Amino acid sequence: MIRPSGRALAWLLVICVAAVSATGCSGENGATDLPPMPQGATEPFDLYLQRESDLIVEVMHVLTDRCLADAGFSARRDSVDESELENGPLMGKPLQPRTVERARKYGFGMPLKPRQGEPRKVVDDDPARSRAYDECMAKAKERLGGAEGFEEVVGQYGNLRNTLTHEMNDEADEILSKFASKLTECLREKGYERADGGDLDAEEGPRQFGISTGSYTRGEAGEHAEAGDGAAGLPEQVAYVPTTEESDFAVTFVRCGQRTGVFAEVDERWEGMQQAIIEDHAAEFAELNPKIKVLAKKAAGLVGK
Repeated sequence: MIRPSGRALAWLLVICVAAVSATGCSGENGATDLPPMPQGATEPFDLYLQRESDLIVEVMHVLTDRCLADAGFSARRDSVDESELENGPLMGKPLQPRTVERARKYGFGMPLKPRQGEPRKVVDDDPARSRAYDECMAKAKERLGGAEGFEEVVGQYGNLRNTLTHEMNDEADEILSKFASKLTECLREKGYERADGGDLDAEEGPRQFGISTGSYTRGEAGEHAEAGDGAAGLPEQVAYVPTTEESDFAVTFVRCGQRTGVFAEVDERWEGMQQAIIEDHAAEFAELNPKIKVLAKKAAGLVGK
């Protein structure tokens, strides 16, 4: 994928979100079979149980906050927030933006929301509350199946998600490289050219064409502060604001992507690439999906869901 330069964003920005489709495949020559696809799956990556994973982490934070409240400290939440549970695909299609509207509004960036399952960041200058938080977190993990087992399963599942998205990005790199010459020619016709006159490099971002990029805006410190107990809210990332030249270049990139057929190539190969990747990780899915289901069921029971 085209990599950012410094803090610049690549146009292959991949949106990590939630779940995956396709039918389970039987292993050959002793290979591990994939577990069954979840109900409602629409693409191979839906085999990754993102909503269940989010629920487990969200319940951990709810139990921690309830414990803090019982100890007399402020807490963020007392129940599971459904908006924290992801319902979309594990990742969006690479090579973004795809529309002129999005290109004009966000350039090569995207709107942000806090990662599902993570508590709002706070600065805790109260040692007593900090100690209580650590103790409450440990108790929450213990209730979910033991701190060591909980962290191992959730950690391994998070690593699996990262591996899936990383390998898909590698596939996208190959497609982009295949179309590099055509894209370069199209961009050159519109007045965009690398300083060295070479073809577009999948490992670099818009700055290879001399484009200055925007940044994510943040709220003022304390804007999202929690009440009392020395817990002051840190500003959260709220939106990406592109430069004017980034937006203009992004619009041209969209049109060149449509003209050269690179978007169509990604779309045509999308599910096949996913299927090949999950089959390569059948053993991890076979081991971890049942454990995630057990943890999610226990987590739901602890908060009355």
